[in-house]
Amino acid sequence: MTAPPSTPAEPARPSGVPGSLTTDRTPETWPARLTAALADAAGPDAVAALLGGSHAAGDAVWLTLDGRRLTLSDVDAWVIAADEPHRRALEQRLREQLPALRETLASAGLAAPIDVSALTPRRLERMPLRPATFELRGRGRVLWGDAGLLARVPEASTTEVPVEERLLLLENRAFELLLAWSALGHTSVLRRAAARHGVLKAAVDLALVIAMGEGELPLGAAARVARARMLLAERPGLATLRSAAPGEAWDQALAWRAGQAGPLEPGALRSEWRAVARAWVAVWRHASGAAQPRLDDDWQRVLALAARARLRRRLRLGLSEPHGGPLPGRLRRATRGTPLHRLNASAVAMLVAAGEDTAAVPALGARALRVLARLGVLERPAGWDDACRRLVRLWDTRVLDGQRTTAGA
Repeated sequence: MTAPPSTPAEPARPSGVPGSLTTDRTPETWPARLTAALADAAGPDAVAALLGGSHAAGDAVWLTLDGRRLTLSDVDAWVIAADEPHRRALEQRLREQLPALRETLASAGLAAPIDVSALTPRRLERMPLRPATFELRGRGRVLWGDAGLLARVPEASTTEVPVEERLLLLENRAFELLLAWSALGHTSVLRRAAARHGVLKAAVDLALVIAMGEGELPLGAAARVARARMLLAERPGLATLRSAAPGEAWDQALAWRAGQAGPLEPGALRSEWRAVARAWVAVWRHASGAAQPRLDDDWQRVLALAARARLRRRLRLGLSEPHGGPLPGRLRRATRGTPLHRLNASAVAMLVAAGEDTAAVPALGARALRVLARLGVLERPAGWDDACRRLVRLWDTRVLDGQRTTAGA
């Protein structure tokens, strides 16, 4: 392999995967391994690759478990093709190569999903204004190819980020919490560590949502937590969130990222999950109140947010939903929300139910069951655990290529 120069104008593309991939798992050498594996998976249609998120910024979570060095932080990568025909070919190849890429990176210590997108320079310029875009622009790195590509990532004011992005971020973290729930008492230390990573990741992103609500988007976990704490102390409009803020979880999340905290025993992990879930409900109420200010009832707001897309879009996506069943049922569900919004709203309903229940295993009360039935994603769940497993599986298979519920299972 020809290693990329240390300060290139255009980082060179590696020619293959290094032979030491399965033996050296230190975080210092991991970016080079990722670069080589990604180049091998992308093939000849890729002209550049960008890395975002915590791995690009150097603050990914690494743990040593049973003598093995592992990273629990997701990989966020964008592979660039010269034009649209090559991008389509690249996208198809990445889809085919993703299982092998995951296996290769797992042997190098990746114990988390990898998210790889195929773009052109023109598509790069039109990336939606969401946290990952600002992270890529501000803290991303070019693995190989044109070093000027990061300058083509949209540069915008953080006040331009739409409310929809806050809602989607919260909904995605609801699924992270539901995913973690099933592993809180697992006998595997790795599974409990992954569960705690998901819980603390959700906690940090609550700080991000608070900042986004004030038109800000700090980069990095430490900056997000610090800014959220300052905003909670200073802004009168955030007074209702002060007592609900997950202060201890924020401290633990920063210690976790610094390598100063490790997996918890099941009882402590369950308590931490409860604290973050309660904080999630409080932040969701605040953020969703900005989107639906006329609704005070949590359950009415869940249904209203499920139907937040325009009716034409709901009908178009709902009627074309795969495996949607007979037309009358599709039409009825389509009026209640797009397939993705109804799925996300079902996860929100689960956390709202958990926020109302203090039992060891939260119960799905009558209102929660009625809301889930109206959303039409789950049919007659047999309690909280059953609904939790089924929703996470649907989220994983429909949105994340099955990486959450198959990796490490």
